[in-house]
Amino acid sequence: MHMVKTPDWPADRLKALIDRILDSTGLNQAKLAGLVGINPSQVSRWINGSSRPKFETLAGLGIALQARYPSLGIGPEELTASVYPREAAMDASLPGFTAAAAGQVQPDPLDPSKIKDPTPAESAMLAALATVREEIRQLRAQVDTLTERQAHRDEADNDTRHQKGA
Repeated sequence: MHMVKTPDWPADRLKALIDRILDSTGLNQAKLAGLVGINPSQVSRWINGSSRPKFETLAGLGIALQARYPSLGIGPEELTASVYPREAAMDASLPGFTAAAAGQVQPDPLDPSKIKDPTPAESAMLAALATVREEIRQLRAQVDTLTERQAHRDEADNDTRHQKGA
């Protein structure tokens, strides 16, 4: 008898969220993947639970969805929290994340202003955290740029279709 291995992460939550996104936006898996520049087969693997998405990829997708489909009400908080609830709560202080939307957000235990006279280990940790936050900020800027370019391409495609139909 063949046993189906269940993922060690909440794949069902992500699947439900992706299904909601696809239904509400009219996007297909390929176009959803295109919002963050990943292979469409990756989205399929997320949905069937065979691959766990990276936190950064989900955050980028959330930012892209928030920019292109604001009425959807799904942003980086919802997507990252569906797979990484603890990490999403800790990352809520980054630009693009809102503490109110996450609901379960705890105060950032790594808030540099709360650490007085840091030990060498704490200083190293704070430096690493600052580096990661900067990398995430840069990735979000890249996602915003790509999302803007895609929106312009979509607009041009729609104009072309309307001209051909007229």
